[in-house]
Amino acid sequence: MGNVPFRGIEEWESALLTLPEHSFFELIRSVLGNITTPFNKQKLIHNLTAFLSKKEIQEIIKNYIDDDDRRVIAAIGILEEPAPGELMSFFGGEYSYADLHNIILNLEERLIVYRFKDEEKFRLALNPVLSPVLKPLTENTGILFPSSEISASIKPQNKTSSPWKSPLLACLISFVYDRHDLFKTQGGVRKKNLDDGKRIFPGLKFELMLGTFRAAGLLQLDDQGKHHFDENRLNQLAELSEYERRVYLASAMMVFYEQNENFWQYFNKTHILNAAKELHQFLQNLDVTRCYPRSTIQKIFEIQEAKRKDLFFRKPSAKTSSRVELFLKVLKAFELIEEKNNNVRKLIIADNKQEDKNIAGRYISMDSPDSFIVFPEISFADALKLVRFSSVLETGTITRFVLSKDSVIRAYQLGISCDEITETLKNLSGTAVDQNIVWQLKEWEKRYTEVALYNGIVLSLSKDRLYLANAEPLASMISAVLAPGVFLLAVDDEEDAAAALKKAGVDIVSRNTIRTNMKNSGFEKKQMFFPRLDTASKQQVPHFEEERNICQSKTIIIDKEKADAQKNHFRTILAKMKLSKDQHDELSARIERGLILTDEQMDASSVKYEKLEARGLDYVGKYNIAKQAIASESFLEIIWSDNQGTVQKILGIPSAIEKANSEAILVMRTENRENNQDNIIRIALGRISLLRRIKQSIFGE
Repeated sequence: MGNVPFRGIEEWESALLTLPEHSFFELIRSVLGNITTPFNKQKLIHNLTAFLSKKEIQEIIKNYIDDDDRRVIAAIGILEEPAPGELMSFFGGEYSYADLHNIILNLEERLIVYRFKDEEKFRLALNPVLSPVLKPLTENTGILFPSSEISASIKPQNKTSSPWKSPLLACLISFVYDRHDLFKTQGGVRKKNLDDGKRIFPGLKFELMLGTFRAAGLLQLDDQGKHHFDENRLNQLAELSEYERRVYLASAMMVFYEQNENFWQYFNKTHILNAAKELHQFLQNLDVTRCYPRSTIQKIFEIQEAKRKDLFFRKPSAKTSSRVELFLKVLKAFELIEEKNNNVRKLIIADNKQEDKNIAGRYISMDSPDSFIVFPEISFADALKLVRFSSVLETGTITRFVLSKDSVIRAYQLGISCDEITETLKNLSGTAVDQNIVWQLKEWEKRYTEVALYNGIVLSLSKDRLYLANAEPLASMISAVLAPGVFLLAVDDEEDAAAALKKAGVDIVSRNTIRTNMKNSGFEKKQMFFPRLDTASKQQVPHFEEERNICQSKTIIIDKEKADAQKNHFRTILAKMKLSKDQHDELSARIERGLILTDEQMDASSVKYEKLEARGLDYVGKYNIAKQAIASESFLEIIWSDNQGTVQKILGIPSAIEKANSEAILVMRTENRENNQDNIIRIALGRISLLRRIKQSIFGE
């Protein structure tokens, strides 16, 4: 939000000097009375400024401000001098074009709002002379963002299949660890893995979560479709608070959607950080104790988008609408918000406090010597420790893991020792680990160290396994002996060497290349991929309870009773005046529009009557107003009843009056457009019950 929504007084005065001659003098006469010659435009403007600076005048102007005025004034302040079309976009769906246009014109006539040209485009600004009255209104922007308080008895329903919950998120990681052929070479998940994923994770969009891991850079693929986790990124994810972890995963999901669900798009740190910043800022604007209608959510999003890009609603509305839907979609997926009956509420308080590791207690239960059940209360950091040496069996009502040879060997390849595995199981279960399992873990660890592959490719054999060097097909692969028990193999793919060892009866092979890859991919690097989010910033969007009728912001109180009393005073004066009907109607309209501020302004000779609407049988009036609108290319608002008796209302720009038999047909291009094509309608003037010309701005737009 802009801290200073007012330009200098000299800029306001310069804007008045750009008014067309007839508009300028009509404005001066309506406020200051008849102009005596010789006159000086600069002096007239200074006199106008002095008039508006009077405390008693500002008091009347203030009390004339109604709720519609307040909303537009607050919007001009928060949008920082928007173009009229941008203001229309902001209030899309709340006001018709005609209604909002009339509010803006009325504020201009009352000298509350003015227009200035910026790069060949008119923008709306607030009159700095009236800043004592208007500034508090620009600060009370809650009226733009209605919301309602949530009853303390209403509690969100947590879903057991939420992908952000620690056990389930860990299960997904375990599943990916265990599938060496998860992806097809050309992209996408292999059908068998997809079917297994849907079976193990019922109700979860399994493929979408894999895409989210991919977009977050957690899951990385090579050109052949082989994958591995970036252990450093996983560790950083575990160090975040629950709120931050959800935001980063939601931002990755958003990037995944925006990349058209492309698994092969390389991880882009900037994309993820920008998306996380957007989502976090959006959530910071919401109060966890309040509920927001869709109209408020749309405004919050559009203001954020405008300020992020330093543009105001310059993207097509359909695209903006689509992106806010994407925002809500990913935030709902990670239960950062929920939506019921088009009302949105935030479900979690933003914090960046690192998630505590589980304190002593039972977070897993060993239901057999080699399997265990994980409880929902476990921290993600501890759940991540578990999945690095175990495989997921089932999720849903319970979450169960099993210790298998492959999962344990994976842990050894990641540099996790047998002692660390048993210590983790003991701490999280609160019980000693079965000794048979401890023996099996040590046996696997011993065998893991006995046979090892090195990148290059180098084969290392322990003393009691040297006989393997003479066995085929391994013997023919050895191109050089590097040291006792160390051999260089003439193969390009270590899988070939592993297959040869398997034929020789070796079922456990230490692959130091995997451990090296983990280090090279960031396991020991300090690069920060998921920086902590600033959760100390205050909400940018205030809250407004719709039942409030009186604007009370800091030092300003709008007194509607005084405003009504003031208008009644002018109505009494008008009733005693001897005027023509046109003069009477014009002064009466000026009173109701809040343009009359002093008794001296009740002078019919200083104002110009202009007929803007005609009704019913006033055929000549409708014809003349339509011709004026055609000549000035002004908007017309027309109301009529169709053949079924339904009242229709349309706004458009008239282009011609055609003759058809004895009838005059009004041809109009409406404001509603489909597929960028003008919608042309034709309607007989006689059928129109109300025809109203929408005035143009006094600034000539």
